[in-house]
This record gives sequence, C-alpha cells and structure tokens, in this order.
Amino acid sequence: MRKILYVTSIAGLVLFISLIVHEGVPEILSALAVIGWGLVWVAVVRIIPITLDAFGWSVLFREENNPSIPVLIWARWIGESINTLLPVAQVGGNVVRAKLVIHHGVAKVKAGAIAVVDLTIGLAMQFIFAFMGSFLLLRQGKEENTVFALIVGLIAGFFILSAFYLTQRVGLFAFFARFLQPLIRSKELISFVGGAKTLDLKIAEIYRNHRDVALCGFWRLLSWITKTAETWLALYFLGFPVTVQEALIMESLCSAVRISAFAIPGALGVQEGGILIIGGFIGISPEIALALALVKRVREILVGLPGLVSWSITEGRRLS
Repeated sequence: MRKILYVTSIAGLVLFISLIVHEGVPEILSALAVIGWGLVWVAVVRIIPITLDAFGWSVLFREENNPSIPVLIWARWIGESINTLLPVAQVGGNVVRAKLVIHHGVAKVKAGAIAVVDLTIGLAMQFIFAFMGSFLLLRQGKEENTVFALIVGLIAGFFILSAFYLTQRVGLFAFFARFLQPLIRSKELISFVGGAKTLDLKIAEIYRNHRDVALCGFWRLLSWITKTAETWLALYFLGFPVTVQEALIMESLCSAVRISAFAIPGALGVQEGGILIIGGFIGISPEIALALALVKRVREILVGLPGLVSWSITEGRRLS
C-alpha cells in the first residue's frame, strides 16, 4: 500500500508540474502576486467549515460526557491537516481523529462507528453539493455535453456510495473478518471478529437514530456550501471577482474531482487539472485558474502545518 502511495504521489507531482509549465510559470506567478495578504483571509475562512463539520460530528455522540465542541473542532482540524498534507490517500485523518476522541474518553467501538457513519454522511452530502454545482452550470447553458458527463459520473458515484452504505447495514466489518478467518487462523483474528460484530451493531444503532443522521447531514451539507467562500475570496483577491453562483459551481465540481482522486495524496495534480477545466466553464483564464489552484495549496499549508504540529505535540506528550 505504501509503495502505491509513493507511485501515485510521484504521478501527481509530475502532472502538477506539467500543468504549471504548460500554462506558463511567469504568467501564473504574475497572477498570484496580486493576492498578497488575501491569502491570510482565505486561510482564516477555513475555520467556518471545520466548525460546522464538528457540529455535525457532535450530533452523532448523543450521550453525556462526550468530547466538547472545542475538542471536536481541534480533532477535525488535525484530521483535515493529515488528509491534505500527508501521503494517507485522503482518509488517514479520519482514523486519527477517531483516535483523538478515544483519548478523550470515548469508547473505541463507539468512536470507530461514529467515524464510519460521519464519513458516509459527509460523502453523501458532497454528492448533493456536486449535483447542485452541475445543476447551476447546466442552467447557465454552458458545456451541456460536459455537464451531462459530470452528472453521469456523479450518478455512478451515488450508486457506489449507496453500496458502501448498504454493506455497513448488513455487517461489512464482521463479513470481511469471517471471510479472512479460514485463511489466517489466529486468536487475534478471532478477537477481531468479535470486535467487528460489535462495530457493525453500533453502526446500525447510529443509523436507527434518523433525526441525528439527518441533522448531521444538514451540518455537513452546510459545511460544503460554506467552502464556496474560499473560492470566492481567492478569486476576488486575485483580481477576478465572480458571482457566488459561479464560485459554488467551481468549488462543488472541484471537490468532486478531488474525492475521485482519493488514491493520490492531496489529489496533487488532479485537483489542479480539475480547477483548470472547470474554471474554463465559467470563463476563468488558465493562468488565473492555476493561480487559484496554488492559492488553495498555500491555504492547505497555512491551515494544515500548525495542525500537524499540534498533533505531534499531543502524541509526544502521550508517549512521554
């Protein structure tokens, strides 16, 4: 798995460099130079979706003596930092934030089950967000064939997501544990089967609380929508202001492109290509589009690097 991540990382880096060189380094740097301190505001606004995600996450805990909202915001910040800056295929951060709440008194099975459900709800809301962007782009009457292809892709993704959800409901973790048991006979695996069954039961219990699932979905969708502010602000400071609708189209479809490249750490190269193509749909020139892509990468560093430092300090204290 680690070798695959290294290969995809190199492939993404090559694609990233190729796009920058192809569109012209001087032109892109010239467009990027005008943003100045606007980068700070683009980074600061990221606090809003992280906070909304934490509110959605908190709904699933229900019981008393659960982590406070500040703790959940901190854990989500660290999780996002790991997903964007480390070679973990954009999912390792979800595991880490589950571990962080375990250290704050949440039972392991409960933390794991909530992490799985929260991830599934987040993906479902992302698909809805992407459909919103496709619909708005179609209403503008631009690139109808391309939008149709995007919608087909989103529908395919919807069925994949539905299959992922259904496998959770029928006992995904216990099923795979039972499948592997005849191949690897060990007490540890037998113990894992029992844990997997418990995890499946906990996941099913969470899904039965329809109100909590719906409320979590509301917060997660609101979080996706507020991420539009990042794109709107970045383009404003780059000297290419767009409407809120155009910013939503850009952010929603680019987020769909990014998640489709989950196997590439940080979706490096693929995200930039997506921004370049989707930016063309709403009239953004290639140099501005790639300047926007670089702004997003710098924002990831400004937000993510302190998160990684906070995580390393926390782990250091725990080991000392």
